Amino acid sequence: MLLKEFSTIFDRPEKVKKLREYILSLAVRGKLVEQDENDEPASVLLERIRAEKDRLVKEKKIKKEKPLLEISEDEIPYELPKGWEWVRLGDMVSILGDGLHGTPNYSDKGEYYFVNGNNLNNGKIEIKSNTKMVDLSEFEKYKKPLNNSTMFISINGTLGNLAFYNDEKIILGKSACYFNLLNDTNKMYIFWALKSGYVVEYLNNVATGTTIKNVSLKSMKLLNIPLPPLNEQKRIVEKVNYLMEFCDKLEAQLEKKVKYATLSAKSVLNGVSNCSSYDELEEALRFIIENFKDLTLADGAVGELKNAILSLAVKGKLVPQDDSDEPVGVLLERISEEKDRLVKEKKIKKEKPLPEIGDDEIPYELPKGWEWVRLKDVGHNHGQKKPDSKFSYIDVGSINKELGVIGNDVNLIEAEDAPSRARKIVKKGTVLYSTVRPYLLNIAILDKEFEYEPIASTAFAIIHPYLDISNRYIYYYLRSNVFVSYVESHMVGMAYPAINDEKLFKGLIPLPPVKEQKRIVEKVDKLMKVCDELELRIEESKKYNEKLMESILKESFKA
Repeated sequence: MLLKEFSTIFDRPEKVKKLREYILSLAVRGKLVEQDENDEPASVLLERIRAEKDRLVKEKKIKKEKPLLEISEDEIPYELPKGWEWVRLGDMVSILGDGLHGTPNYSDKGEYYFVNGNNLNNGKIEIKSNTKMVDLSEFEKYKKPLNNSTMFISINGTLGNLAFYNDEKIILGKSACYFNLLNDTNKMYIFWALKSGYVVEYLNNVATGTTIKNVSLKSMKLLNIPLPPLNEQKRIVEKVNYLMEFCDKLEAQLEKKVKYATLSAKSVLNGVSNCSSYDELEEALRFIIENFKDLTLADGAVGELKNAILSLAVKGKLVPQDDSDEPVGVLLERISEEKDRLVKEKKIKKEKPLPEIGDDEIPYELPKGWEWVRLKDVGHNHGQKKPDSKFSYIDVGSINKELGVIGNDVNLIEAEDAPSRARKIVKKGTVLYSTVRPYLLNIAILDKEFEYEPIASTAFAIIHPYLDISNRYIYYYLRSNVFVSYVESHMVGMAYPAINDEKLFKGLIPLPPVKEQKRIVEKVDKLMKVCDELELRIEESKKYNEKLMESILKESFKA
């Protein structure tokens, strides 16, 4: 079953992590290699370990410690094969301790490295560019009794990083602990056992702290290790090493596969953006839909397709132009008349004329009948007010940005409880654009009536379209890469970058004829629906593959 579904299950490099976890799970449960009745049982090995520990105490090479608690039945996570034993880590080692809790005196001319848990990686001590150094006097003061049986494990911060000692000139910090194995226990078996899911789960369960997790030395000593006979340890290590090498190769192959799939997807999507005819566009979109399963190895491929569609839409390349359409110039004359009327009726304020659009502001050439205008020219706001009665408060969190509408979780607030930001008047048909962290694209159209007057947060810019301008066309343009690039170039702030209303409304929008706006919106709506369906199918496929992998691996690894 595993081989039959292998290419389906392992389609991405991160899936290999799960395979590694299952291999180690098998290894420490005695299910990876066959048992041999002729093997000396682990109990005999434990007797030798205890005898060696007693000898070292007698020779005053180590201190005598209080006996650790017997392993109770409720501590045993699973049953072991015949000949195996559960043993506490503290009973397998001559010494288990951590490093220096203070700060040593560093020296640029020192020859000894001060290492911590973040220097431990996959069995090796990694000396990094920012690793501090100390001189001989500091080394002599803080050195530990390390030898060729010493292992390190991180117990503070990133838990479980492992390394072997290999004659490195180091002193140890408190975020790692070290232990020296007794007798002839196989170091690589202990290494793989400590990387298994059971141990990882134990470390996380006993760790204290929230932001930075810490495991005590006492908890490390009480850690239960499933110990096989010595000969079986060797067989397990050989098999695990072989399978991990296979996993490394598989991961590298899948990384290469994803890389080429990403390049392939980008090439295809670039092709969409560069289509010169509508027939060519239809053919390119048809190809993508038919071959999307192969292209979606690239993360965010659906998002890239949506961006390509919006790019075509706002450049006048998504639907054909019609020479009989009323040109935008006529529409702009009607908008000018509407502005004058609204000012006269005191529904909007008369504003200073915006500067003429310079050639250096225009990002690309438009089709015949289109015009570049400023965002302020296509819509107005309804002003601000302090709520004087119960109202529906629209905050940034009220936006369903995937659907581009206001969600159902709008808060009803009494006037006296109104937040200071609840000020902007909005009406059905209004486009709301979050000017705080605008890269999150919290944009929506107010598409419904409210029982209580809707008031929006001052975190929004409000655009209520003038006569004959499609709010959905505005909405799609605000989400296009063209406008996103403009906003990103004018954002200020680090933690909460924002764009002010003045700069936002000076941004340009390419305005098509009224009828073409309608054709564009209809086409984009249709294609976005297709993209959403593709995205849903991809997510369902991923979930199915995950379940299939879990099921088959569990079935494959049964005793």
